[in-house]
Amino acid sequence: MFYEGVAMRGLGGLTLRLGLMCCCFAATANADDSETVAVLGLRAPNGDDRVARNLSQALRKHTSAIDGWKLHSANVSLEQLMLVNDCERPDNVCMKRIAASLNADRVISGSVRRVKRESKPGYDYRLNAFCFVATTGLTEKSSRIIERTNAKPGGLRVVAKEEVARFAGKAPELELSEPPEQTVEAEGSSEAVLPTKPPTRRVDSDAHAAVRPWWPAAVSYGASATFLGLTAWSWASINRVESDPDFELARMRAGPGVDDVCSANTDFGVEDLDSLCSTADRHETLQWVFLSASLATAGLGTWLLVRSIRSKKKTDRADLRIAPAAGRRRGGVTARLRF
Repeated sequence: MFYEGVAMRGLGGLTLRLGLMCCCFAATANADDSETVAVLGLRAPNGDDRVARNLSQALRKHTSAIDGWKLHSANVSLEQLMLVNDCERPDNVCMKRIAASLNADRVISGSVRRVKRESKPGYDYRLNAFCFVATTGLTEKSSRIIERTNAKPGGLRVVAKEEVARFAGKAPELELSEPPEQTVEAEGSSEAVLPTKPPTRRVDSDAHAAVRPWWPAAVSYGASATFLGLTAWSWASINRVESDPDFELARMRAGPGVDDVCSANTDFGVEDLDSLCSTADRHETLQWVFLSASLATAGLGTWLLVRSIRSKKKTDRADLRIAPAAGRRRGGVTARLRF
């Protein structure tokens, strides 16, 4: 009986150990099934760093609450990782590098910028968020308007909860058109709280795609080149008149005492002198008209080009930012000057 009891206890202990090992394997399997999601600090092209910081924190909080997602411990901004990974813009190639450097399955980030109000003075905020999925290489985008008076911690938490739920597939998809975006510099006065406009959801392989307004500058430069060509044509017409044999004959008969044969009251025996002088006078006036138009359109094209470049840089004022940057291969302090 003693040996039988020992054997039973030994068998029970073995069963218990096997059960614990199965539980551990099951827990490990469940942990491996979860996706690692890195939430990077949002960009603030217009300098609204506090709004971007509060919204980034809210996105991290709600990401950690999604079943099947595990929040990455990285608490850095998108711009810092772009500098570390040598990215000019957060496109698909850049996001692949960032996801690989973090060993993350998903990367959530975006930008918060100012937009003009459609019917009232002042400005609101546009949140352009995206979720990059490393396994598929696709980027899911979301764009929505946040009223300026709703850009407080409480209102931003609601926005972050909706955005995270949408990226996690917990919210219904909305297919709505996106209103045009207009970036402003000057601050407007606070308005009454208005309903938040519905977001736009779309899937694209490029994180940030935009059409730059470069074509007006190209049209202006084309017009400037055309006017410059007309100026050269007027110069050539004047030279043809001056080299005409009848015109040279009139100057020879006028003698050195007459500076301008066209201003004299006689034709010096040359029948076509009046016609030649009329052509020369007309083109002399046109050359200055065409030259002035060429300079004006070239100046307009330069102004439009500078404006397009500023729009491409997505900044409206000079901004110096200094931030630490860390990676697996290098680290240090990074500085970026925008103007």
